[in-house]
Amino acid sequence: MNRFLTLILLLKFVLFHSLNAQDQPVVINLRDLGASGLKTELVTTLFQQALDSLRNTGGGTVLLDSGTFLTGSVRMYSRSHIEIRKEAIWLGSASITDYSMGSLLIADSCEQCALIGDGMINGNGQFFYTSDFQPLPRPQPWILFKDCKNLLLKGITFQNSPSHTLSLNKCNEVTISHINIQNPVRSPNTDGIDLYDCNKVQIRSCTIATGDDAICLKSKLGQMSEVHVEDCLLESDDAAWKIGTGSKGVIRDCSFRNSTIRNSRYGIAVFMLEGGLVEQISFNDLDIHTASRHGAEYPIFLDIDRKRPEDRFGQIKQIRFDSLRIETNGKILIAGQPGSPIEGITFNHLDLSIPQPGDFSGKHKPRGNKLFPLLPGSVDYADVPSTFTLAHLNDIRLSNLKLNTPENNRRQYTFHLKDVTHLELNWKPGQNEICNQSIMILNSSHITIKNNPCKGRLLTDRQSMKVTLDQSSGLIQEVVKSNTEKKNVNRRE
Repeated sequence: MNRFLTLILLLKFVLFHSLNAQDQPVVINLRDLGASGLKTELVTTLFQQALDSLRNTGGGTVLLDSGTFLTGSVRMYSRSHIEIRKEAIWLGSASITDYSMGSLLIADSCEQCALIGDGMINGNGQFFYTSDFQPLPRPQPWILFKDCKNLLLKGITFQNSPSHTLSLNKCNEVTISHINIQNPVRSPNTDGIDLYDCNKVQIRSCTIATGDDAICLKSKLGQMSEVHVEDCLLESDDAAWKIGTGSKGVIRDCSFRNSTIRNSRYGIAVFMLEGGLVEQISFNDLDIHTASRHGAEYPIFLDIDRKRPEDRFGQIKQIRFDSLRIETNGKILIAGQPGSPIEGITFNHLDLSIPQPGDFSGKHKPRGNKLFPLLPGSVDYADVPSTFTLAHLNDIRLSNLKLNTPENNRRQYTFHLKDVTHLELNWKPGQNEICNQSIMILNSSHITIKNNPCKGRLLTDRQSMKVTLDQSSGLIQEVVKSNTEKKNVNRRE
């Protein structure tokens, strides 16, 4: 269809709706404008002209009701909706030259815009990486919303993204519900939902399976708050739910509840690497199952460190875990830095099952990106042979803990504590499982252990003070007598 005829048809839509009632919504069906719905026809210009006409008439909907619509980059505006019905596919071009704006869809400084429907957006991602999953020039991020307010994403299936699937930057009052993101497990950098400095975001009833982080919260220099995720199913080749590594600003008052994580390298990960603040984050009623092609798994990983030598250490404070059911062969690692502790960690009703404990000898802690090397002066406790490795923490409480491990557990310790103050560990009353692991406590104080079912040793060094063990415990308390013995039980110290 030539450009002149397309403009005539668009003018017809504008005149028709201007003559009808003002509350009559404008709906532009791409098929009515002449789009064939064949996947071989590039309709970028037609799609953009439809969106431009909505901008000129005060808003409305561009409708894809059946067929396949092939495009490169398009831009949407305030009060505009894109609706993709069940029989329709929006197909991203396989040619990078068709992405004049860098992404498939961009919305910048928009209000009251929506991407809705029961249809699919397919990114043709396989054309943007090699057969061994090395990235080629590609549109990135794939779908981008910047400085938007009152945004709705509902019902769409996003498939085969060439890069980060949904990227939201400084957006407020966002609802994302009932979407489905499906990317190949090894596809590079195909995060599901990335949020940068967004506020008042609801993510619910979504299914996300990706080759990178499923849901990731990052802060540049602003603030992220009131991000609430619930009733979701997440699967990732990296972290299912992640904060960082972008962490210069503040991330607070967020929650993740009533959801399932499966087949992921990390269940929950917080990477504080750029001197910011993460606080008041809660995790409730979660089922977490880690499994990956990688050599080490972490159902829970919280870490303070630096990305660059000039970065200062940030803060992680007031993190709460309630009613978590975890199956993993990995370990829980929570560590600050000397002089920069993580503060205020609470676990309540943690049921942890480790069928075949993995060997962490020689392992290094993850950095969130393989390009970030471990800096001199940073501590790394990844290879400590323990189920819980807790270091440089202040005020941590673990209540109603239940642990299931095999009799031939290769790990030396249930808990390894280093530079921890004010820890209370209370095992679930009546637990029948008995383990033969020990607990190591180094340079720590005000440690209370109750209802411990394990038969092993409680090892403390001479720097540790006020370590209390109730009479019901089967642990045999010993003191590490010398630096030599201390090195034998923890080779990294």
